[in-house]
Amino acid sequence: MEAEVISFEQEQVEFSPDNQGDLIAWIKASIKEEERQSGFLNFIFTNDSNLLSINQNYLNHDTFTDIITFDYCEGDVVAGDIYI
Repeated sequence: MEAEVISFEQEQVEFSPDNQGDLIAWIKASIKEEERQSGFLNFIFTNDSNLLSINQNYLNHDTFTDIITFDYCEGDVVAGDIYI
């Protein structure tokens, strides 16, 4: 089983969700309910211009968006980066 890490990070913004422990417990419970395992999950809070840059550079989209995900799942292990 891979290491389990759920983190909340900031890039170019000052935001940190309240009750991170409760959020992590909810995420783990949701993954378990789907009969999967938790791996590395990084929730990165950022601004519109950074999301647009990621969209342009990695996905070849020239539009704004609210969220971008990079899926690193392997088998039953849920892993990825979630830019919000």
